Amino acid sequence: MSYLIRFAPESAGQLENLYSSAGRRRRQTPRGFVDSLMDHYEGLAAFPHRGTAREDLRPGLLTMSYKKRVVTAFTADDSREQVTVLGVFNGGQDFESVLNDPDE
Repeated sequence: MSYLIRFAPESAGQLENLYSSAGRRRRQTPRGFVDSLMDHYEGLAAFPHRGTAREDLRPGLLTMSYKKRVVTAFTADDSREQVTVLGVFNGGQDFESVLNDPDE
């Protein structure tokens, strides 16, 4: 079984910001970094429940890191066979406050 990977509008914008900042901070090209991150997300299609459960922030929320530089917040819906990426955060960003905000 392979899950569909979907990006919430907020996470798509965060990916664009990550792309813009990647060229200034990373040795890898921005395109290369984001491409490798997207490959990492493709792994969620096969293993949608990997990561760390963060029920303390939101029901069903999982997080995983990528190269200790990016934290991704997502949910896995078994009934729809879908993973929804809710947020893509730079390593130092306070993602817990953003995800814990009831207005988000």
